Amino acid sequence: MRDILIRPPLRLELIWRENEVWRIYLGWSGEAGEGESVRESPFAKVAEEFFLAYLRGEGPVPRHLPLAWHRVQGFGNKVLTTLYNRVGPGEWISYSRLAELSGSPGSARAVGRVMSGNPWPLLIPCHRVLRRDRSLGGFSSGLETKRYLLRLEGIDPPRA
Repeated sequence: MRDILIRPPLRLELIWRENEVWRIYLGWSGEAGEGESVRESPFAKVAEEFFLAYLRGEGPVPRHLPLAWHRVQGFGNKVLTTLYNRVGPGEWISYSRLAELSGSPGSARAVGRVMSGNPWPLLIPCHRVLRRDRSLGGFSSGLETKRYLLRLEGIDPPRA
């Protein structure tokens, strides 16, 4: 089952398995053939409330959406959990600092790999992870999307 929430300029697609968010796809709305939002899960209303509040700049923490945490093991789980619990709206953290807080100093590149494979972008805010010099690094939904999300939260990273 899936929920597709379209609120220009963004589109959020949540893939559900056994009443847990299995995967999220985040992108720009307005793609060819895109129609109305689709709400199939029992959590669609909660997801939509989070998404709308986020776009209004309220940045609530989505604690009421059950994520399939069991699919991320070991180091990846530790990094995503640390990010989820420690970095709130309007804040950013470097890859190297996140590695330190996750108990693996010197593992900034490994943190970058975890971020690139984050199954729940926006809910687990990997867009808030930047290079130490505040440049963007990467983002699975594209650098323009990352820049947009950061600006929405009041963070103005350099363009380069």
